[in-house]
Amino acid sequence: MTGDRRGSVAAPPRLKLGGKVRTRRRDRGMTLTDLANRTGLSIGFLSQVERDITAPSLSSLALIAAALNARVHDFIREPPPVAHHRHDDGKAAFAVDDGALSYERLSGKFPGKQLNAIRMDVPVGYRSEETSHEGEEFVFVLSGVIRYVLGENPIDLAAGDSLHFAARDRHRVENPGAAPAVVLTVVTQDLFGEKRKPRRAGREKPAVTSSLKPDVPRELTK
Repeated sequence: MTGDRRGSVAAPPRLKLGGKVRTRRRDRGMTLTDLANRTGLSIGFLSQVERDITAPSLSSLALIAAALNARVHDFIREPPPVAHHRHDDGKAAFAVDDGALSYERLSGKFPGKQLNAIRMDVPVGYRSEETSHEGEEFVFVLSGVIRYVLGENPIDLAAGDSLHFAARDRHRVENPGAAPAVVLTVVTQDLFGEKRKPRRAGREKPAVTSSLKPDVPRELTK
């Protein structure tokens, strides 16, 4: 799942985060319905995440972490930001799940920073969940082919193609090609919780309402 990579990059380990998400959610007195309302992700998808049936994309994990007053590194081993990056320096990739995307963090951290740059390796046949989040998203395909679906509009991109869109629009990504794809993604989303201030612990009401309908048995929403 590393694609056509130069240099030596360690394979990301398989990390089981479902139990961590479920424990954090219950500790905060939230149901799956509450979490779905806060993130815009479906109850069925969140239930599968908690049971380690599927893994969220990094942007969806950031939404889940924010809703649970946590940060991404509470669930996965997140690499530190870098001021200068050389692709052949052997830096380790990281992943939410080794059957999905793997990432390299390319951007640094400094006061007033707005952008997060990530290199994604997208395996053949991968299809993400549909999501939306704050800000803008820019993608540039380094190799392979990739498909972004914005709402109901599929957009196929090949090496050298780029796409810039408002990330609040519902979107997902998939690799319909015959080889892994490598994509540079730049987002203004607070992926690693560096802009947020911790909220008080305790039971909280959902911040937004949602028209999502439960698509799992009632007992799974508790």
